[in-house]
Amino acid sequence: MVSIPAVNAALQVRAHAQKSACMFACSSPSPQRHRAASPIMLSTATAAWTGGCVLFGASGAFVVVPNLKPWYESINKPSWSPPNNIFAPMWTTLYTILGIASARAFGLNPLSQPRALAVFALQV
Repeated sequence: MVSIPAVNAALQVRAHAQKSACMFACSSPSPQRHRAASPIMLSTATAAWTGGCVLFGASGAFVVVPNLKPWYESINKPSWSPPNNIFAPMWTTLYTILGIASARAFGLNPLSQPRALAVFALQV
């Protein structure tokens, strides 16, 4: 027969393991449950992250594009090199995907993950 103190100890170990798992899986260190964000808030955050990434990516075009034409046309390119008019749509698509991924990763509270936000800012 199992003693009551042994059962209580096993239940405490299980509760501690569940609490630790929640703290590891949740974005915030507190084990309390958070309300889900509304779809409007999530779509606003996605639009803000996506717009910010696209604008940040496009900001470099003001410096690069005027200086690119003489240099890029003068270098030897392989036959499989894409045409010049494909670069703008492709970079816009890439920065849009980057914004959507950022919104999914950081959501409404990017400061809750400062290390990930620093790495993201560094690589952009």
